[in-house]
Amino acid sequence: MLDVRWPDRVVRRKAREYKRRLRKAQWVVIYPVRCSWCDSERVTAYEINATVANPISERFKYDIYACEDCQRPTAISYMGEIHVHRADQDRKYPALWYLDPAVEHNEKGS
Repeated sequence: MLDVRWPDRVVRRKAREYKRRLRKAQWVVIYPVRCSWCDSERVTAYEINATVANPISERFKYDIYACEDCQRPTAISYMGEIHVHRADQDRKYPALWYLDPAVEHNEKGS
């Protein structure tokens, strides 16, 4: 467990060691989120500090969580408040993610 300190409160959260290739491992907070596709609570951290092609804001950092029920990815952003987004992985560049893919596709078609 780890204490996350915000300007107006302190929250105790689960944390896990995130091992990185060729760099020192770091401890990251695991947020209690639901799957953005099926609303399941059975999600686990999959990728920390993911590269997002269409970020909502450059300030946000994104983590990818994998749903154990529907097997689809959910992206979360956090800067004092947690935001949940549907995520889709780029087929050509697997290290690249897109947020809310169905919404963006529908907007382009309109």
